[in-house]
Amino acid sequence: MLPSSTPEYSPETPTNAHYRPLPLPPQATSPLVLIEGFLSCTSEYFWGDFETHLNAHRAEVGSKKRRHIIFARVSPVNSVHDRACELFYSLKGGTVDYGEDHSIQNGHSRYGRHHSTGLYPSWSAKHPLHFLGHSMGGVTIVKMMSMIRDGFFGPDAHPDMVATLNCVGSPFRGTQIGYWITGSFTTAPKFAPISISTLVSWYLHLMSYLSPILPSAIVPDFHNEARNLTMKDMSFLDLLRQLCCSDWSEGKDAIPWDCTFQAGEDRDLEWESSRGMGGRTWYRSYVNSWTELSNPQEPFHTPKKFSMTPMWLLSWIMGGFDFHRIKPLPKFLADRLSISEDEDFNTLDDPEGGILVSSETSSEVDSLADGNSMPVLLDENHFANDGMVPSFSQWHPGNCNDSSCTHYAPLVDTARLPHSHLREKSILKPGVWNVITVENSHHFSLMPLWFGTHQQHTFWYGLGEWLEEVDAVRSLLSLHDAIPKMDALKMEAKLRMRVVPNAYQ
Repeated sequence: MLPSSTPEYSPETPTNAHYRPLPLPPQATSPLVLIEGFLSCTSEYFWGDFETHLNAHRAEVGSKKRRHIIFARVSPVNSVHDRACELFYSLKGGTVDYGEDHSIQNGHSRYGRHHSTGLYPSWSAKHPLHFLGHSMGGVTIVKMMSMIRDGFFGPDAHPDMVATLNCVGSPFRGTQIGYWITGSFTTAPKFAPISISTLVSWYLHLMSYLSPILPSAIVPDFHNEARNLTMKDMSFLDLLRQLCCSDWSEGKDAIPWDCTFQAGEDRDLEWESSRGMGGRTWYRSYVNSWTELSNPQEPFHTPKKFSMTPMWLLSWIMGGFDFHRIKPLPKFLADRLSISEDEDFNTLDDPEGGILVSSETSSEVDSLADGNSMPVLLDENHFANDGMVPSFSQWHPGNCNDSSCTHYAPLVDTARLPHSHLREKSILKPGVWNVITVENSHHFSLMPLWFGTHQQHTFWYGLGEWLEEVDAVRSLLSLHDAIPKMDALKMEAKLRMRVVPNAYQ
């Protein structure tokens, strides 16, 4: 299907409880936008009364101001690129434009759903939004920011439109579980004939095909208007062909591919190339940690507690995953092999005047490259996981360095940083990823479902504090060009003296 040349025939946004634009003028307190992950189609009712807990710190000091929540809807199965486009236009309004080159390359229409009214039409660098993404929702926000920086959404879009980018359990660099559920380690993005991903793909195609005759309440909103997958758009024989080999779910324009390490490497390059653009965005990632070392002499991990749940099984599989089965090798493993070859091979003087090369680990390196042994050269952060995503992939896009990220000591029995610690180390450093590890939490402990745990209460309370601090500092920075430097310093001193309650510590 060639891209459509005009967007006039794009369908309107469905009318339901999930699409509730905030009124104009823009809110005095920047709202928080929530984005879900892969296959997540829950509603705000399943998330619980998180808005109350997000504003709990305000209630403690008697503030009547309230930070509103925007529950953004994007496809649960489309690629990160498509989801980023859907996110942007759902907020600003207008017809979703996936891009001419992208749509031609991936064989779908250029234009998607039309939003007659955006969820926050006033969104701009002057009126920014905070973002919170769970799992692939976080990756979607990162992709949207990269596209904004590249000018994809036009000259009026600016990176400073994003006040904070907050992520929970996001696989920025991919996850090994993506290979396991597809049953394929060497042919990504193709699936094995029978796998979990194959079953999911069949469900997506059947529900999309039958959607014109099924009750709308039972059909998930796949945001597939640009795909033409219904019985009105394709024949039954075309459906059978898609069930046999899906152009959609088994291509590179769907989330299964975006979960791979290869796709993560491409996103890392995009992020690194645009690093430093947009100086008014603060970054925070929450790393769920549900495992522990199984043997102090090895990097492999096992779940801390046994349970008869799929999450326990997935966590156990990830904790001992054989990375070298993936072809081509992930870059982080290939780089480690290269370093090992340089470090472990020693040059010795030959008695006859030549050079001898010896290594006690050369056979190990060779076997890794050939796929004959476990990748023991990786550290434990590649095996520690939350049941869905390895710890190192939850940190942030790209590699660590002193200027781009700050890793805090792991939190136990809470998901909130001490406020004094937050203010001293991170709040005045936009552009730096603040990495917070929450011990004894799996992929769904903090969100999206509401369990009413102490971890969840402290998570939302601490997040509310963080957003409050960022708003205050952004306001302060905005005044630096308008007032004398001495007055700005006095204002900063007053900011640091503000009293903050200690509830949920």
